[in-house]
Amino acid sequence: MTIVVLILIIVAIVIAKKINIAIALIEQASKVMLRLPGLIILPFVTVLVIIAFSGWMVFLLLMITSLEDFTVDTVLQTFEFEQYFDCNGTDTTNVVSHVALAVVMW
Repeated sequence: MTIVVLILIIVAIVIAKKINIAIALIEQASKVMLRLPGLIILPFVTVLVIIAFSGWMVFLLLMITSLEDFTVDTVLQTFEFEQYFDCNGTDTTNVVSHVALAVVMW
């Protein structure tokens, strides 16, 4: 038992400088927190913003999944491309280009 205590004392002496550095860091951090109390609130604000954006993403996800019978023809009829472009003879199988065009024209 005395050997274990002796080893612990030797280890404490060896790492005493590192312990003093750690104590000084904690003291400085405490001074910063006293001078800038807003730093305590900042993580909570960040969490609230992340929760708000996550909620908005879930809302948009639910709105998108609730769409029924969404086809290219629906987009073409909704945005009336004929007044802007001549869509006769256009291949309507390419959904991405037509939806992108509809969003740009909207």
